Amino acid sequence: MTSTAERNNRKSLTISLDNFVDVSFFLLLFSVYTNIFFDGHNNYFYFFAFFAFLGTTAIRLIFRIRQTGSVIVPPVTLWFGLFVLYGFASILWAHYPAASFHITSRILQCLIIQFCMAQNYSSKTALPRCLKIIVTASVMSSLYMLSQTSLENLFKNPFGSVSSSLNPNMFAVIYSFGAIIAFFFASHLHKRIAYPIAFYLTFMVLITGSRKSTITVLAALFLLSVLATNSRYWFLRLMLTLGVIVLVLYLIMTIPELYAVLGRRFDSMLGFFTNNEKDYSMTLRLTFLRVARQIFLENIFFGVGLANFPVVLGTVMNASTYAHNNYYELLADLGLVGFLIYYSYYIYVAVASLKRALLGSQYAKLMVTLVAAILLCDFGIVSFYTIQFNVIFTCATLFLSVCEIKQPSPLPAKKPVPIAD
Repeated sequence: MTSTAERNNRKSLTISLDNFVDVSFFLLLFSVYTNIFFDGHNNYFYFFAFFAFLGTTAIRLIFRIRQTGSVIVPPVTLWFGLFVLYGFASILWAHYPAASFHITSRILQCLIIQFCMAQNYSSKTALPRCLKIIVTASVMSSLYMLSQTSLENLFKNPFGSVSSSLNPNMFAVIYSFGAIIAFFFASHLHKRIAYPIAFYLTFMVLITGSRKSTITVLAALFLLSVLATNSRYWFLRLMLTLGVIVLVLYLIMTIPELYAVLGRRFDSMLGFFTNNEKDYSMTLRLTFLRVARQIFLENIFFGVGLANFPVVLGTVMNASTYAHNNYYELLADLGLVGFLIYYSYYIYVAVASLKRALLGSQYAKLMVTLVAAILLCDFGIVSFYTIQFNVIFTCATLFLSVCEIKQPSPLPAKKPVPIAD
């Protein structure tokens, strides 16, 4: 009887700790999703949520050590820890060491959050909770930002550019991943209530005016439909998804409000590639990439130091900003060595996820899609020091340990043929 009571008390305590962890993780994501930089000055809400998540994780870790004597140290923590150490070491040869110190503090926070996520969401039952929290935080942050935006400015400017100092492109990335996860729950796990959430977050992506996030979310939704090969009426679902994507693109180009925010930017991009029109944004970004490429060629192996691309760029042209491309930024900052350290694990996770997806794992199909979406976004944003991307990639890596690989059933043994007398 006492043993049963102890088990019930332990189970009740575990559920309570899970609830506290989930709430603190939601607050952390909500603070990140509504602020310009998650470690910005006087961002007390973020630091409260950060230490709440760290504190609840520490309490849970103490109980686990007392019960099992083990601590989960996932490969993603070891990999990112190596990247942090290498980035910190680049201070020794950095063009401007102070810039490296600042970014190192950011990626250290990313490392801590990754480790805490691994302690709380490394089981088959806990990881779906983590995904639901990400979607909920995306929806709640969008509703909060809508409450801060006047109706007359909703379609006149990219969403968030008036009511927040956060780059609209980052809002678009946040809503993109929320929409992808919600669509997965709806189409692969048959949670029909998730369809309106996916459509709502996709709409929020559109009104941010972000071309790369619009392309990313639509491509990801199509990929999820392609991977749903074991669903009933697979081809019909695929054609329906493709039809919805074509309809969304048509509405972008024909509805005046959507065209003003996003459609004209697609027209400008097409004009740029066909040499019929100049696109100031793309021209400027290509200039940044050319400078980053030159910096890399002059410092092939080790780069100019973590977060030093903006500093060197300022000496070349009248601008001091990031490269708007994670690949070139890493090559310029940390050279070929840092680039290979960072993306080697992405390649491993992508290959391992694809293998599991082809063998029938549902969550592996989401992992493939999320990693592909991150790699596509990296062409237009710097992601290695942002929580938004690190949280998503951490989820994908944690699923590796719980996604079952379905082995083919062994063939039935042949019955021995009786020997005739």
